[in-house]
Amino acid sequence: SEATLPSAEAQEAQRASKLKTLEESLRARQARVQSAEGELQKRAAAAAESATAEAKRIEETREELEADRARLAEELAVAEGERQGLAEDRAALEKASADTKQLGEELRAAKVAAETEKAQAEAERRQVADSTRELTADLRQLDEQLAAQRAESENAAAAAGVRVAEL
Repeated sequence: SEATLPSAEAQEAQRASKLKTLEESLRARQARVQSAEGELQKRAAAAAESATAEAKRIEETREELEADRARLAEELAVAEGERQGLAEDRAALEKASADTKQLGEELRAAKVAAETEKAQAEAERRQVADSTRELTADLRQLDEQLAAQRAESENAAAAAGVRVAEL
């Protein structure tokens, strides 16, 4: 039994040594676990902070996009108003163009009428001038005939006076 006793002490010492080794291993593992938990907490905090920053950035982007949408809606309304104004201007220009075309046609017709009247007036003037020349020639001829008849009458009267005096 004495021979087994040291063996029991040796076993006890071995067990104590194993227990001590296990306790040290457990403490080392606990330290690693605590370190890992600390690292996880840091990462979780960083991830939460990053997620918060990302959420804030997304919200700011959403607000910017909403502001852009509102601005674009206003610009679209202005552009629509300008488009309507341009359409009205185009319609007015088309009407003015049609009016101008009509006025041009009326002006051409008036010019043709004026040219026709001018030609008619010129023809009438020529006709009056021709008639005046003819009348002037007729009057000259009548004056000449009258002068010849006067001369004849005077000659006849003179001849009659000579005959009366002879008698």
